[in-house]
Amino acid sequence: MQWTAEQSLEWDVLGPFPIHAREQHYLSPSFPLNLFEPIDFTKSWPSSYADGGRVTWDKVKADSDGSLNVSFPNIRWQSLRATEGWAALQYHAVLHTCLTVYPPASPSDPPLVPHLLVRLSQGSYFTILPSAGNSIERSSWAPEWYSGNIYDIERALPQVVNLPIPPLSTNPTKYEIYLSGDYEIRLFGDPKPQGKETPVQTIRFSVEIQVPVAQYVREPSQDVICDFMDGIAFGDALGIGIRCIAGWWTVLDVAARNTEARFTTP
Repeated sequence: MQWTAEQSLEWDVLGPFPIHAREQHYLSPSFPLNLFEPIDFTKSWPSSYADGGRVTWDKVKADSDGSLNVSFPNIRWQSLRATEGWAALQYHAVLHTCLTVYPPASPSDPPLVPHLLVRLSQGSYFTILPSAGNSIERSSWAPEWYSGNIYDIERALPQVVNLPIPPLSTNPTKYEIYLSGDYEIRLFGDPKPQGKETPVQTIRFSVEIQVPVAQYVREPSQDVICDFMDGIAFGDALGIGIRCIAGWWTVLDVAARNTEARFTTP
């Protein structure tokens, strides 16, 4: 049995906060939160989007594949559009959930420390922190933010993420995930052509465990294969996707396993 990771499907969502494209990289992805301090999920935060000028945490449940739809139906989007135009649909939200890493039934000696393969689509940034229960580690740990595949580019590689503290080899270890969800009308479109006023951001977040036992792994999504027709290849090269895990290395030679292979039509 290997290391396993279980991501909670329950997400806490805080927002929306107005943000324009030129401001995005001047603010912390966790704005308005200070992740060095304990987070109060009952607290409200100022936002000019909301009635009364304050927003609170809400709950969103993801599907089994990690997809979740983030929207704020209580915001008067039509009124905001009347004064701000399409720029009203440029806003920021913070999402939070938990991750549990389970050790193998028979760990190696010494146990191999796993890392994570994280895929984030249509989200801007994410970070993984020690659980709030680990007060000593949490107070001294600076969040390391990783960029998401906000453009949802096809065949994008997952982010290789080191755990902030090593997981226990005898008991489950909990971590916290914080995600920056930035809605951009020029990326995700205007809901009006669909007959809707409320914008919806579809975020996909998934986590896998990878134990660094090999120097490289195959990445089939990165293969580049030429087309074949009637047994004839339209091209004279093949690209094989390989991702390095430990250090750097160089391919010096490639040989076919079976040089007698032929392509024939059915």
